[in-house]
Amino acid sequence: MIVQLITGPASALGLAILIIWAGFKLIAKYLPPIIERHMQQVDTIATRLEELKQAKDDNAAIMNDAIAGLHTRLNPIESDVSVIKAIVIKASPTTAVEQI
Repeated sequence: MIVQLITGPASALGLAILIIWAGFKLIAKYLPPIIERHMQQVDTIATRLEELKQAKDDNAAIMNDAIAGLHTRLNPIESDVSVIKAIVIKASPTTAVEQI
């Protein structure tokens, strides 16, 4: 009777329960620190992405200001270029057509 209990289905069930319990103990011991490290890495990445987004927005604002400044400098020149183009076209029509 004892041999049947040790080698039979009851021992298999007991062994399966023991293996499952040991597995849960291992998971409970090692999984939380792994998840914590992963979450810290995710937080670090999120912080870095936020910093990069802020830097990109700052650079975009600087570029927009620079382009606006360039437009204010080039707008007066545009009228001068139009006057020069009109003079060139009047001076030599064939050369002006070739240039265009």
